[in-house]
Amino acid sequence: MKTRDQALKYGLSFPDTYQDAPFHDDNWQIVRFKGNDKAFLWTYEKDGYVNLNVKTDPEKAYFWRGLHKSVIPGYHQNKDHWNTIILDGSIPDKDIKIMIAESYDLISDSPSKRIYEAVKKIPYGFVATYSQVAEIAGDRKMARAVGNALHKNPDPDNIPCFRVVNAKGGLSGEFAFGGPDAQAKLLRKEGIEVKDGKVDLVKYQWKNNIKIIFSDLDGTLLNSKKGISKKTKDAVIGCQKKGIVFVACTARPERAIKEFCDDIPFDAVISLNGARVRCNKKNIDNGMSYKTSHQIIKKLSKDKNKIIVLETGSGIFSDTIVPEWDIKKVTDLTKLDKEIKVFKILVIGKDNRFETVKRSEVLILFKDVKKDVTKAVDEDTYFSISENWICQIMAKNDTKWNAVKEVLDDYGFTKDEAMYFGDDNDDAESIKNIGLGIAMGNAIERVKEKAKLIIKSNDSDGVAEYLTDNILKAR
Repeated sequence: MKTRDQALKYGLSFPDTYQDAPFHDDNWQIVRFKGNDKAFLWTYEKDGYVNLNVKTDPEKAYFWRGLHKSVIPGYHQNKDHWNTIILDGSIPDKDIKIMIAESYDLISDSPSKRIYEAVKKIPYGFVATYSQVAEIAGDRKMARAVGNALHKNPDPDNIPCFRVVNAKGGLSGEFAFGGPDAQAKLLRKEGIEVKDGKVDLVKYQWKNNIKIIFSDLDGTLLNSKKGISKKTKDAVIGCQKKGIVFVACTARPERAIKEFCDDIPFDAVISLNGARVRCNKKNIDNGMSYKTSHQIIKKLSKDKNKIIVLETGSGIFSDTIVPEWDIKKVTDLTKLDKEIKVFKILVIGKDNRFETVKRSEVLILFKDVKKDVTKAVDEDTYFSISENWICQIMAKNDTKWNAVKEVLDDYGFTKDEAMYFGDDNDDAESIKNIGLGIAMGNAIERVKEKAKLIIKSNDSDGVAEYLTDNILKAR
């Protein structure tokens, strides 16, 4: 770029601009933004060269001056906020266009400026649609303007326009920086699969509208040692500080959460696989009836190597119908002992009568139980086995997914505004049906098959890393 006409033409290519000659002197031709009539590009001849005055951020001002000898402090303007570009042929057109675009952005609150800022938010490894970018920029109706702005992208190295696709995941047929093949190459470099000129939006679309996050505990937020790292705690609390509701979703009783996550102020809690819900306005206590639970206990009580207990909210009680069993006969005593020591909530003894227990969840702790449990449950109940040794029998409607729907309704969010992290059988339905279901790297195969994304394992802080890269850094 060497001529005044080239500079003026580029300046006038931005939306809502016009040319002016304020001094009645043909040597001074400027371009203004219509919204406020402020000039962002001054052109004039001086010392045999066309000069351009452009507005700049003070930090950028010295950057550009250090990069090019022909960029100097603004002639007849504030030296911290304006630069003069001498068109002597030494500055690449790309850099000149970036400086003019930066000046336009500083002067205007333009659609292009908001579009570029929106595109910058799209995280690495994800794409967004034109309408999605338009919505982030403040007006969903200007999807066509998004395409126009990205075609004139002044700084493609920092404004990743290649991450924008159409509503069906299709690449741009006229990608401004090398065509669709170049766009596909850039996307694949970030691990995004491109097949037949399209990206799978279910798998790769950026969920920028997340308002609520559900997370399982064991195998998900908690590592294999049943601990939670500082990195994970910071990520959860960081999301909450950004106004995102964070919900603990576990098969454990609510009081057990405090043993692991006492310093995380969860906004809501789903416990006992959905039999109990504590959230914004709702407190829900479900469970099986006394009659149903005891019918199941009778069917299972023949094997003395089983421990059959009832979760009542205030404690876990053994059934006096089976007073003969001895804790030493439990198939996997090591694991059971660990549960007792961690939670200190098992109350075992003949005096723990069930007559006052109105509704409850049955917990059976033992190995190789599927055959016996299948015979014990009926059409009003179901069972879930986790960690290959803990089996829970619950009322058929007491599922994590049903509880998730209760919480969404309570807060007024849709499932498309939610994400769910999990690893085991009781998470599968939620992961399948939620807007963004995410399986841990350590998840069972059934869960991975239903997930839209698979992240690192719980021992590698998978949840924390995902939240940091895709929620905290992107907002």
